[in-house]
Amino acid sequence: MVAFGIAFLGGCASVDTPSRLSATAAAPPALSYRLVHSLTTEIGPRLAGTPREAAARDWAVRTLTDLKFSRVKIEPFTITGWVRGAASATLVSQGNQSL
Repeated sequence: MVAFGIAFLGGCASVDTPSRLSATAAAPPALSYRLVHSLTTEIGPRLAGTPREAAARDWAVRTLTDLKFSRVKIEPFTITGWVRGAASATLVSQGNQSL
């Protein structure tokens, strides 16, 4: 299975010096909350190697490009994806009951 990672090469165009990084770190977290909210509500849960993971990758590329990050690129890599197997459970209190 081939997945894709995102490389952040060069950083953000508007935050390119240590002093700007310090100022950004002290800024209100509004952007970070908007990004987390966007990723979790628009994309949602995503297991490695799934279509939702690919949607998250595309979201990240689009979002980082919109934020003026330079040299955002997708790098392929091989992973072993997770595949749901059989599962079972039994309630043992108040009589046995398979789930």
